[in-house]
Amino acid sequence: MARIAGTWPLRLSVAALTLGLATAAATGCAKGGGPAPSGGSTASTAPGAAAPTVAQSQDPVILNGANDVYGVAFSPDSRTLATGGAAAPTLWDVATHQRAPSPSPSPSTSTGILHSLAYSPDGRTLATGGVGTAVQLWDVSSRRITATVYASGDPNPSITNPVSSVAFSPDGKTFAAAGGGNKVPLWDVATQQAKITITAPGRIVSLAFSPDGRTLATGSTGTLNYEQAGDYKVQLWDVATGQLTATLSGHTSTVNSLAFSPDGKTLASASDDRTVRLWDVATHESRATLTGHIARVDGVAFSPDGKTLASGSNDYTVRLWEVATGQSTFTLTGYTGQVNSVAFSPDGKILATGSSDKTVRLWRLPR
Repeated sequence: MARIAGTWPLRLSVAALTLGLATAAATGCAKGGGPAPSGGSTASTAPGAAAPTVAQSQDPVILNGANDVYGVAFSPDSRTLATGGAAAPTLWDVATHQRAPSPSPSPSTSTGILHSLAYSPDGRTLATGGVGTAVQLWDVSSRRITATVYASGDPNPSITNPVSSVAFSPDGKTFAAAGGGNKVPLWDVATQQAKITITAPGRIVSLAFSPDGRTLATGSTGTLNYEQAGDYKVQLWDVATGQLTATLSGHTSTVNSLAFSPDGKTLASASDDRTVRLWDVATHESRATLTGHIARVDGVAFSPDGKTLASGSNDYTVRLWEVATGQSTFTLTGYTGQVNSVAFSPDGKILATGSSDKTVRLWRLPR
């Protein structure tokens, strides 16, 4: 359990973490993880060995809250961290670790507990996903809601599942959200009107835009029926036409999180099947299956230089992976609840994680 000294614990001493990131450690099979799905290479821990863990005397900064933390997102300038878990986003000053002035919606504008957040590329707008397919756009400077749209296309009181993923296109002109239905409207940011709607065969719970903005990746539960198992797919869509361009098969359970590498050549997917897969975007082939987590994987993110991948899991850990080799180089521990989300700051200095132990942890990374 990470040591907490007073209100704000000490920053992580980076010596051990630097060693773990710079040197690939011995790797091995997941404890209780079972065999990895077929397709591509499989990276795991060698028998009896595990990725090195951060010593408990080397603590991250821990930001304590009153709620489970489901989403974390850095502003483009890396100065502010937005977190979701309450009825409105909480904003943190990254330099001081103090709460920044944060929005306070009235009961009439609340969409329930926020599960996902994303900043627009210019940092002026924050999109948040709540319960019942509602997505709200906040003006960052005034901290006021400027628009409310719905991940299903229309308000649907019968849908109570959360909006689990929101994303802006790299040019900031389009945004999308996954609300657990099979439709994903692509909204015009300026008009808040749907330009096109993607329709998938199963419930979409995760999505990500490619760096060039031409492709939207979606992750599915495989079926519209909550009680039935399905074919758990990653699918690629043409943003201009809404047409399906590729289906990536291999996961054996819900695909919870997606992230493109900064160069757009690799797509990472995290799943309930306890694995992370790396896909070649050009060939649509699975490059590697990363095993080591012993419970579902809820969040995944690439570092800004594309060399490191972070994954957060229901096994109460975060793993860091070397993208080139698919090897687990470090395991971050000390959580007392599942890790729901991970995000690297755009300047590459910090990894933020959100957990159901009601904390946000800031891990300072080597340059």
